[in-house]
Amino acid sequence: MSIFLYKFGIITLVNFFFVVHMAGSLSGEPTYVEIIDSAGRNIMVKTNPDKIVPLSISAMEIICILGQSHRIVGTSQYMKGHVITFPLLGRLPNLGHAYTPNLEMLVALRPELIVTWITNPGPELENQLRPFGIDVLRLNLSRSDRLIQETKQLAKIFDEKAQKRALQYEAFCLKHETLIKDRIKSRKFKPTLVIEQTFKDRVAGSAAGVSILAKILDAENYGDVFKNENAVWVDPEWVARMNPQYIVGVFAWRRNESENERLEMANKTRDGIMARPGWSDIPAVKNGHIWIIDVDLAGGARYILGLYQMAHFLYPEIVAQDEWRTVEAEYFATFLDDIN
Repeated sequence: MSIFLYKFGIITLVNFFFVVHMAGSLSGEPTYVEIIDSAGRNIMVKTNPDKIVPLSISAMEIICILGQSHRIVGTSQYMKGHVITFPLLGRLPNLGHAYTPNLEMLVALRPELIVTWITNPGPELENQLRPFGIDVLRLNLSRSDRLIQETKQLAKIFDEKAQKRALQYEAFCLKHETLIKDRIKSRKFKPTLVIEQTFKDRVAGSAAGVSILAKILDAENYGDVFKNENAVWVDPEWVARMNPQYIVGVFAWRRNESENERLEMANKTRDGIMARPGWSDIPAVKNGHIWIIDVDLAGGARYILGLYQMAHFLYPEIVAQDEWRTVEAEYFATFLDDIN
């Protein structure tokens, strides 16, 4: 009898706490999850926020990959330049420059979460938004060697479906990285290169997303001497002294250009590099080994597409020119088919 009452009491107590927990959830009280941001800090963030504003294109894409595009309520000026690729952006209010968003408009949207870079906007953003109950989560989501872990952290905010999609995205990226690495084992030389990061005389350092692509492809990137730097301004003579076999230029599109317009802009940028004073004897210039990559493929959610493009540039006999298009079709069909 006493054993029965004991068991009954335990079951009743467990049920009581379950009811209390459910009552708290049903009452609308928020729950929180601990996220490790890109600076390694532990941040408490509300789970399942109804409204999110991603300030970077990669954050927007990763949120969509996780199946949460319906939560995005605002966008930045830069992302508005990607409506051709992501039509959903055309329906969202423009908050202006991502580094200095219009705070009045931002607060009026009543988002529960902002996802942005670790350094931009500055730390004052948290102070400005805290009175309105808006969380700020700083995930760069740019470097391919950190992207998967950061994606998994972001997925923790949402449901099990989002976490499964994060694992699916991880499998996709690892599959294609492995395919490329296995194929380039047959190469007969190790290419040397310099990467110009979006501006003339600005070289990508070891921390840049595009430098990680070069590392995956086992190329010697002279910019890696700038340890833990995303980009460094150099004297033009520095590139001539390095004497690279290849030069990569990272270019940012901003105005919803068509593919032909982008090709024209890339060719113009390439011709400008070829004509620089004192560079005519650099092997990359003499042999025409200069290539322009879209900044959004140099890192971020679609870095695998940039990896295939760079692999063709460095190893054209191993990786075909249009292979990346097949991978792009797989990427959009698998992860972004339902967002537009």
